[in-house]
Amino acid sequence: MFTTQQLKQVQQVQRNMLSVGSTNGTDDWLTASLPLLTSLSGTEAVYLIEPERMQPVSPGEHNEKDALSVKSPTMNRQFGDGLRDNFVGHDHEGYLLFKDSYITQQHRIIRYFGENAVHDAVVYDLRQWHDCRLYSEAYQPVNIERQMALSVPLRQGGSLLGFGYQQSNVPALGAECHQLLDLLLPAFEANVHFRQCSLDRYAVWTTHIDETEEALAVFSVDGKEYYRNTSLRELLSTEPLADALVEALRLFGAQLQTLATPQPGEMVATSHNVLLGGHSYRLRGYLDRFSQPIPTLIVAVERVSALPTPAWLRSAFNLTHREVTVTHLLVRGLTDREVAQELFISLHTARRHSENILRKLGISSRAGIAHHCRQVKGKNKR
Repeated sequence: MFTTQQLKQVQQVQRNMLSVGSTNGTDDWLTASLPLLTSLSGTEAVYLIEPERMQPVSPGEHNEKDALSVKSPTMNRQFGDGLRDNFVGHDHEGYLLFKDSYITQQHRIIRYFGENAVHDAVVYDLRQWHDCRLYSEAYQPVNIERQMALSVPLRQGGSLLGFGYQQSNVPALGAECHQLLDLLLPAFEANVHFRQCSLDRYAVWTTHIDETEEALAVFSVDGKEYYRNTSLRELLSTEPLADALVEALRLFGAQLQTLATPQPGEMVATSHNVLLGGHSYRLRGYLDRFSQPIPTLIVAVERVSALPTPAWLRSAFNLTHREVTVTHLLVRGLTDREVAQELFISLHTARRHSENILRKLGISSRAGIAHHCRQVKGKNKR
C-alpha cells in the first residue's frame, strides 16, 4: 500500500506535468518535479530523452537534422553527449537507430509496446547491454547500470523519462517504486502529447508569419524571444545597428506588459518610434493574454525614414537578395567602392548592382532611392 505522502507526491508531479503551457504553469516541469521524482523513484539520476524536433519526418528520412534532446537537472554533459554520439537517426517507421544494433532492437521493442512503465529486467539482457558502446560511453561514466522509465511513442521515436540505478539499488520489477512510476504514466503521456501538439501548431504558425511581408518579432510576456520572421531577419541583415534594434524591440515589449490588462478576447496595442543610426523605426506592439495558453507579445517593425522591408523590395521591383542588400547600403550613402569593400566583391560587380537597381526602380539618381520606394509603396496602399 502507498502512503498518503507518496500519493500526494504523485499528485503534485501529475499537476506539474499537466500544467505545461498553461498560463499559470511551468515549461520547466522536470526541474520543478525533480525532488518529488527523486523521492518516488529512489534515485537522483532522472533524465528526459526525446527527439529534438519532435516533428513528423518523410519516409526513410534520417540525416544530420535528426538529433536527440537530453535534458536532466542532475546528469553531467558526458551523459547527453554519449547518447547523442551513438544516435544515428530514425528509420522509415519512426524507430530509433543507434550504432549498437542491440540497442536499436531493444528500442523497437520498447516503442512497439506503446505507453508503458518500463523496467530493464523485461527489456535488456544485462550482459549484452553492458557490452554495448552506448553503455560504456554514456551510462557507465555516470554510474548507471540499470534503468526504469516512462515511455511514450511518438510519430518519430519516442519520449522517455528515465531513472538510473546501480545494480545494488535498482528496484525489483513490480516493486513499490515501479508501481508509483506507473501511476504517473497517464499524466506523462498527456504532457508529451500536449508538447507535440504545441510544436505542430508552432510549425504552422511560423510558416504563416514567415509568409507575411511585415517584420515581426514574437516574445513571451517575461521577455523571452520566441521567434523572428523572415522579413525581420532580412531587415536586421541590412541594419548596421541590428543589436540595438533588437534591444529596442525587447524594451518596447517590456513597456507594453505594463499596460492595463485587457478584457477576455481583447488585445492591448500601442506604437512607438525609435531613432537608430539616422533611421527612424516605427514599432507596433500587440499583447494578447487570452487567445493562447501562453500570453504572447508581437512587435511589428517598420523602417520609416529609409526603405520598406526586403521582402517588399524584392516583390515590388524584382530585386535579387544581393540587390536588396546593396540598395540599403546605397541609401546609407556608401559609394560603389565602399559597397565593394563592405560585401567583399569587386568594384565592377558593385557598379553593376547599382546600375541594375536604378534601372529596376526606374530612376537615375541613387539619392532618390528611399523617397521613390516610399512613394511607390504609398501608392500601392491606396
